[in-house]
Formats: sequence, structure tokens, C-alpha cells
Amino acid sequence: MGRVSDVVLLAHGAATRQEEVEPYYRHIRGDLPTDPVVLSNLEAHYRAIGGGSPFNKITEETAQRLQEELTRRHGAGSYRVHHAYRHVPPFAEEVLPRLAGSAEVPILALPMAPHASRFLEHGYRGALEAARSASSHPNPIRFAGAWFREPDLVRFWARSLRRARERLPPEAKGRSRVLFSAHSLPQRMVTGTPYAAQLEEGARAIAAEAGIDPSEVEVCWQSASPGGTEPWAGPDLLEMLPGLVSCGLRGVVVVPHGFLCDHLEVLYDLDLRARQAATDLGLSFARAEMPNSDPLLVSALAHVVERSDEAPEASPHRPSG
Repeated sequence: MGRVSDVVLLAHGAATRQEEVEPYYRHIRGDLPTDPVVLSNLEAHYRAIGGGSPFNKITEETAQRLQEELTRRHGAGSYRVHHAYRHVPPFAEEVLPRLAGSAEVPILALPMAPHASRFLEHGYRGALEAARSASSHPNPIRFAGAWFREPDLVRFWARSLRRARERLPPEAKGRSRVLFSAHSLPQRMVTGTPYAAQLEEGARAIAAEAGIDPSEVEVCWQSASPGGTEPWAGPDLLEMLPGLVSCGLRGVVVVPHGFLCDHLEVLYDLDLRARQAATDLGLSFARAEMPNSDPLLVSALAHVVERSDEAPEASPHRPSG
């Protein structure tokens, strides 16, 4: 199989304006009925962060900077970088027909999530394969696996963690805990997969790079969807905060290493809700800055692309984690 030429960054997508929240939510629900209470709360959360998420803009900036970096490394025309979203335009079925068709040139699908989740990959893979079938596009699709170990990504998070700790007041710096967080999933989607182990491994690598003692670090989950009866992966970040106080700690640093950019789960769930919960408990709160389109993230993505040309393609029906 030939080397990759087209790279598609795959992301969840978000509402960029208040009026986009309802159609965005309905698209996520698909054939399931919408919950007016959940929708109302979601609209309120978007209003609290200014009415829209910067997620899409940041993703597009990252795609452009990755294009520039790959061109710098390999020359013009070596790679073409695109982006597609699951729940807002441009969807995979809009992007795929724009790509040059060749049965010898695989498309690299690169999810903008560094830890390989079967839940996420199944959704992305299904959307791309459906678009490929509908358009009779000849290119095979190669999926990037987990890339949380990329040294430049680890270096970014370590730098961001150190800076966040420095923002704690002096009395809290020596009595604080670092919580690494990722978006919770239903427990049935986590059990028996390497996802949770990847989150733990990634947190340890970042802490080691930052010079943080492992005893000061814990991994937790956040932003579980409301409603329903099935259990979600835990412990939940908000539920952990009272325990930190009972241990005599004075501060908490949150590193949302399961995400890559500022969006609702960071700007509302952490910066507003978690910060307020910590403050109410007397805990100083600091949140590590996100990679967004930082050069270190772009460098990590470029290495993932380059590495994809060296590795054989996994079975198209076997998610990587």
C-alpha cells in the first residue's frame, strides 16, 4: 500500500453560536428523542461561555498549521490536510469527495483525541466508511492509533502542568493534588478496553516529565452525560474534591489530558463549575492550559502522520483500543 497523501483530522465538532446549540444536540441524539431539560441546560452552559465554543476554529487552525509543518518538512504537495466533524459541517461525506481518488494512496484518519477509544473510533470509522461507500471513493482508509505517548505532546502537558502549579498561592503549592481528567464514558464502553490504562500511562508520563511525584497525581473522569440509568466511568472529578479537603490539601491542579483544546467541557465544566466547587470547599484551583494549536501539538501530529507511512494498516474492522 502506498504512502499517505491525504490526512483528515477528525473531531467531534461544537456549536459556534447560540442558535446552533439545538441542531447540534439533535444531531448527537440521532434517532433518539431529545430531552428538553438536557437541551435547556446545554443552552445555558453555552451562554455561560459566551454563546459559542472555539472548538471548531481551533481545529481548523491546527489543520492549517499541520499543513504548513508537513510542507516545511516534506515539500509542497507531499501531504494535504483536511478536517471533518461528526456533528457539525463539514461532515465526512462532504470532505471525502474532495480528496484525490486512488486505490494505491491511503487516507489517514487522525482522530483529535490522543487516547484510542473504541467508542470514538467506531463512530469516526463508521462515518468515513459510509461516506466512502456512498461516493464510491477508491482510497483505502488508514486509522491512526493512540498517540498520547508522542514526546512533544508529553512535553507540552508537562510545561502546562508546571505553569498551572505556579499559579497556585504559596500556601497551596506544597499541599496540592494534580488531577488528570478525561471525558467519562459509560462503564460498559471502558471495561475490557485499554482506554483507562492509556489515561493512567499518559498521566504518569506527563507527571514524570514535569518532575511531579506520582503520589501527588490521580486520574479521574469528568462531564458524564446526565440522565440514563447505566453507570459511567469514575471517579468523577467533582466527587473527588471533598476528599482532597479531608486529606488536608489546600489546592488542586486539573490537567484535562483527555482533551486537546478549549471547548465546553473545559471552559464550562472545569473553568466555571469545577472551579466554583473547589472554591466553595476552600481549595485553590488551577487548570493547565490546553494544547489548542500550539507548535508542540502540531509537531506531535506531524510525527503521527509520518509514522503512519511506516506502519502496516490494521484490519479495517478492528479498532485499536
